[in-house]
Amino acid sequence: MRIRLRRLILPIVLLALIWSMLTDWRLDAWVFGLPALAIAAGLLLAMPPSRRWRLSPVPTLFFALWFAVQAVRGAVDVALRAMSPRMPLRPGFRSWRTFLPEGAPRIVLANAVTLLPGTLSAEIEGERLVIHVLDNRLDHDRALADLESRIAAIFTAHLPEGEVAA
Repeated sequence: MRIRLRRLILPIVLLALIWSMLTDWRLDAWVFGLPALAIAAGLLLAMPPSRRWRLSPVPTLFFALWFAVQAVRGAVDVALRAMSPRMPLRPGFRSWRTFLPEGAPRIVLANAVTLLPGTLSAEIEGERLVIHVLDNRLDHDRALADLESRIAAIFTAHLPEGEVAA
């Protein structure tokens, strides 16, 4: 319990700091802020402990830059499709088997897929990520494999070599 309380301190302090900044450091705003912090603390205590991941700083920095470019590409792709008179769409779902470990790496993958051009994560089913695509005629495998390897580098997770996770 002592370890869980220690892990609770940083998030609560950060939430309190954010609340203070958002309310211009007004003391009367804590009428709402204190109950919200109490609820957040209760939720954090109720959550099962998660595995601590060691993040690699250099791949994380490169991922952030790459991610920014992909977000713009995705937005432009969707905008062009929406503005096109013939709307080149052929929506569908595809399943992607991931080799990333459970927890944070898979969640980051599911969230990051959403910003790849023409894709949206729909569900995580064990090792499978169900993805909605705007055009199922396109080959998304290369982009998904690239994304997965970048996320593996961030979390210093090892992916099997030479295996394609389709």
